[in-house]
Amino acid sequence: MSGNCSICLGPLQDSVCTPCGHVYCTPCLAHYVNYSTTEDGITTTCPTCRHPFYTVTPDLTFLPRQYHKYVLPAVRRVFVDTSATASLKKKLRNAEARIKSLENDQETLSNKYNRHKAAAQGQHNEVRELNQTLAEVSQYAQDTESQLADLKLDLEKMHDWGVYWRSKYRELRQKRQNEELNDVPTKRKNGKSDSFSEGASLTGASSSNVIARDYPSAGRETKPIPRRSNRLIMSAHQHSTLATS
Repeated sequence: MSGNCSICLGPLQDSVCTPCGHVYCTPCLAHYVNYSTTEDGITTTCPTCRHPFYTVTPDLTFLPRQYHKYVLPAVRRVFVDTSATASLKKKLRNAEARIKSLENDQETLSNKYNRHKAAAQGQHNEVRELNQTLAEVSQYAQDTESQLADLKLDLEKMHDWGVYWRSKYRELRQKRQNEELNDVPTKRKNGKSDSFSEGASLTGASSSNVIARDYPSAGRETKPIPRRSNRLIMSAHQHSTLATS
């Protein structure tokens, strides 16, 4: 049974029940009966189901006593226990308040989650950029190490070539001096300019032959001069400058 009146739709006040079982407020039902009584003046209908019922009660003074117990008023008072309803309403209010609090907490947590998610996304992007930069730096370091190794190798080759050509130069110079010293007594003995010229020509030819013999022949294996000679010469010059300073 509902705790509200079907006529005023409010809480029941001085509730009464019709023979069909519907419950109304006493003022609401009285007002309805006053304006809906049938032509005979003693019957009306239920506001909900239109079931007819009497609005008057027979006078018991004209009935024998043994029939009094069978005569009941058509509209009877009803005592509705609203304690259970009140308890349920209180629980409902508490549940609604709890739901509202949970909704607020959910909204707060959702906002925090969105903020943390945005921060995490930003950090993820930053880490990805740092990893990319690290990969580029690592590749650049590897390339630099490779170039440095090539430069060291070229520098060693240039050093070996320098040692080789310096030794050849000293050897040729020594031979030239020895030949000149050997030619001096011959020039003095002959005393002729043409002999001197002829001896000089022979000496030049001999020197040329010596130089030609001392240089590496085409059949011998020779080391090619690296194409990076300019860069290596500059690097060697820088090293010598640093060593001097």
